[in-house]
Amino acid sequence: MAESKSRTSRLRKADVQAAVAQRPWPYQPLSGESRVWARAGYEGIAYSDGSTAERELLEFLRQAQDLGSLSDELAGGIDSWMREAHLSPARANLLRPLDWSGRARVLELGAGCGAITRYLGELGLRVAAHEGAVGLGAERLGALRLDAGPLQPPL
Repeated sequence: MAESKSRTSRLRKADVQAAVAQRPWPYQPLSGESRVWARAGYEGIAYSDGSTAERELLEFLRQAQDLGSLSDELAGGIDSWMREAHLSPARANLLRPLDWSGRARVLELGAGCGAITRYLGELGLRVAAHEGAVGLGAERLGALRLDAGPLQPPL
């Protein structure tokens, strides 16, 4: 019975993969070699930490040498509640008690500028990080400079 169930699961997965391969992919990189993807025409959610604060945070992330989840450099850049929300090494404490062994991929919703994304990547997981705020929000996530391998649609 278990063998039959396993075979059925493989067949269904193959059917789904074949169906997905035949559909046009509705997402595109936001720019050139960006690892940030958006559906064509998507304008994002109406959320912002303020354009000046977001630009300053983006520049800080671009200049940072250590983007790790326990980075003293990022923690040293916390000078406001907004930066604490995005940069605090304590953010990953939400996930530290969980057992991630046997996992290869994870879906993260509301990735912000990647405080939790960084931690998941450091565990060796392939992370599909989704952020509803395009523009500066998406650029902040893209500033992580993760070694994501070849550019490909997030699956």
